[in-house]
Amino acid sequence: MLGLIRASVWREKTVSVCVDNLYVEPGSRRRGIASALMEAVDNWAREKEAQRIELHVWNFNRDALFLYQKIGMTPQRYILEKELKND
Repeated sequence: MLGLIRASVWREKTVSVCVDNLYVEPGSRRRGIASALMEAVDNWAREKEAQRIELHVWNFNRDALFLYQKIGMTPQRYILEKELKND
């Protein structure tokens, strides 16, 4: 296995596809595998008549952010947090 992707269809007010897992083996990265997996999800989402593809990515995951922006994804919301230290 070089990589995997898992996505599901959400039917609420509109139809969306949510990518909840994308992984490429470290030795196989930067070969276009993640882009190909995302393209497959894009095609599948169109077959399902989805209006959008959504996913969550951590801010520190710069490689993933670069990939998603490269394939046309844009930020839609921010989740902010503040870590509390208990003395």
